[in-house]
Amino acid sequence: MLIYGFILWGMALLGIRLPFQLPRLLFVVLQVLVIWLLWKGVKAARRAPSNHVRLFSAQENWVNAFTLQALILFLW
Repeated sequence: MLIYGFILWGMALLGIRLPFQLPRLLFVVLQVLVIWLLWKGVKAARRAPSNHVRLFSAQENWVNAFTLQALILFLW
């Protein structure tokens, strides 16, 4: 997922866009999903010292949030 995020982020920085526009409400929903994934990652990271599986869960949530944010930038 992290590699997909870097690829999408690079494509967005290069100015590669889709040939059509998506509704702005979709971007708002996706941005709320990014914030929710970050919050889940923070919650899991705070509990990580007692359970190492939560650390993996926190990292996974952060990577998913990064990839989703890169997708938003690409679609914008």
